[in-house]
Amino acid sequence: MSAFFALLTVFVLYLIIYHFTRTPYLSFSISLAYAFSPIFWSQAVVAEVYTLNTFLTALSLYFLCRWVEKRRDGWLYLAAVTMGLATTNHQLSLLLLPTTIYMLWLFSKGLKRPKNFWFKLAGLYLLGTLVYLYLPIRAAADPPLNWGNPDNLERFITAVFNPAGSQVSQGSRWLHFFHALYLWTVQFSPVIMLDGIKIPIPIIWFFGIWGIYKGLSTGWRMARVFVVFMLLNLFTILWVSRPKGQELMIVGVYYLPVFLVFAVFMATGIREWLQHIQNLFKESGKTFLSVLLVLIIIILVLIPEYQYFQNRRDADRSNDYYARDYGTMLLDSCPPDTILIMNWDDIFTIWYLQKVEEHRTDVIPVIADFPVGSGEFFWGSWYFDELEQTYPEIFKGTGSPSGIFESKEDAINAFAVANRNRGNEVFFTFYGLGYDFKKFDFMVFPLGPVYRAGNTLPDLKQSKLEWEKTISSFRNIFSYYDNRIIEEDFIISRMSGNLLNNAKTALNFVREMNISNIPVASEAVKIYTDHAIWFLEHAIRVDPGNIPATIELVNIYIEQGKFDDCIDILSDARMIDPGNPDIYIYLTRVYEMMGDIDSALEMAEKLLIMDPGHPDAQSFIRRHR
Repeated sequence: MSAFFALLTVFVLYLIIYHFTRTPYLSFSISLAYAFSPIFWSQAVVAEVYTLNTFLTALSLYFLCRWVEKRRDGWLYLAAVTMGLATTNHQLSLLLLPTTIYMLWLFSKGLKRPKNFWFKLAGLYLLGTLVYLYLPIRAAADPPLNWGNPDNLERFITAVFNPAGSQVSQGSRWLHFFHALYLWTVQFSPVIMLDGIKIPIPIIWFFGIWGIYKGLSTGWRMARVFVVFMLLNLFTILWVSRPKGQELMIVGVYYLPVFLVFAVFMATGIREWLQHIQNLFKESGKTFLSVLLVLIIIILVLIPEYQYFQNRRDADRSNDYYARDYGTMLLDSCPPDTILIMNWDDIFTIWYLQKVEEHRTDVIPVIADFPVGSGEFFWGSWYFDELEQTYPEIFKGTGSPSGIFESKEDAINAFAVANRNRGNEVFFTFYGLGYDFKKFDFMVFPLGPVYRAGNTLPDLKQSKLEWEKTISSFRNIFSYYDNRIIEEDFIISRMSGNLLNNAKTALNFVREMNISNIPVASEAVKIYTDHAIWFLEHAIRVDPGNIPATIELVNIYIEQGKFDDCIDILSDARMIDPGNPDIYIYLTRVYEMMGDIDSALEMAEKLLIMDPGHPDAQSFIRRHR
């Protein structure tokens, strides 16, 4: 469906561009340029809402354009129904309403229309929003996943106006603005890679800016309408969303309607230049004009072709099994009838595998986001109500999911302890991630790809066997960085981090045994050290950017005198993360141990360039200069 609505979006965009330019090959070229733009293409190959959103937005704008041309209210009525439908798909579509009101004011010299006209528009808009009535109807049928459980008025209103809970990060709006500008430019620009960063060359993009300028300066009223729509979207997104870190990449999809309208301005900007060139050379003879026209068509063919070849690799999902294999790995690592505590990132894959494919339905998935506090609205209450109805036994003796706890750690602790006392195995899909595991009345240690709650020491041999089984069945796990899909970074990072935690567990045993100075422990030290090396080596193979794992492995290799191996893995890490100072200080130390002082000095000097006050680098240079 995502691909289908992406196709319809491109078709409607073609109609809008043709409406303004009356140039079929230009309309075709820019529509395909939008189709092959990185963010739009990325949404056409995944199960998401955004291509339906862009289609309904484009269709609404097309109907408005037809009304401007024909001045028949039937086009406005079609636009009203479509806008209502669009609102049920994504709330940013509400911005089509003030855009339409502004357009009517601009073209009607005021809004003095009969009341019947406004009643029709409002009624047709509400008709489109009636799709929302599906929510309580479906909720009453007790579906396998009753999201929000909108079976009463309060929950229905929450499902409509706050469908995923209020979780707004506190990032910088200025950073968000500049990132949005960067994404906007990248959509329609050739890019070059510089230190792993895509740098756009905004050649074609400037035609869009030119199209906006010419549209506003020449009194083209529909240009004003489109600019208002773009600005409303930009300001609203910047106001309600303050992403930080990797969230900046996620919010890029919100700007797809802005990019769509900008594609129209790109086409009108190019059309303006084509007319200028034609007028400039109209007296040069038909042969010259024919050659010029052929060259222009070739350029217009190259624009979407370049977009296609530039962005195809990132949009290719043909070997993207990471989420599915990750979810399968989590379930298969659990013993029968396990309670598996997880966060929101993991639950969707688990729901799919269990509810659709009926895989490992004996495992009970529980989201760690337990309700806390008294009298506070908790968006996820529907989930715990549903969970308690399905598995009432797991809440016995826990204070029930509606109990009052001071923190989520207290709630998780009460839940896990009560179930462990009944003999139920409790596992986690994560360690940390915003939760203080030290507050629990039990230990949490890695056992394969998951974490087991208990008070006995972990079996590292079993953990290694679980990882060997996982790695052998996890497709493309070691080739991830050859065809990187940014959205899957957290899966790779999580797995690599889990392997690192396994290694740290083994190394903690080694340190305790070395401190105890027990002679019989020497064989055990070797076994645990070998286990740690295995976990660290595979952590780095899964994620070459796992620098903490690299440093841990280098420390072991240094103790074993494997200096060449140290140089190899540090050099690989340097290629992934060239700005990490730890890599350079360890390269300095290893080269010094090898007796290669020149190479050590080179690394120390590079470190000082990044961190002029680094004490280790300064000390080393003073000793050897």
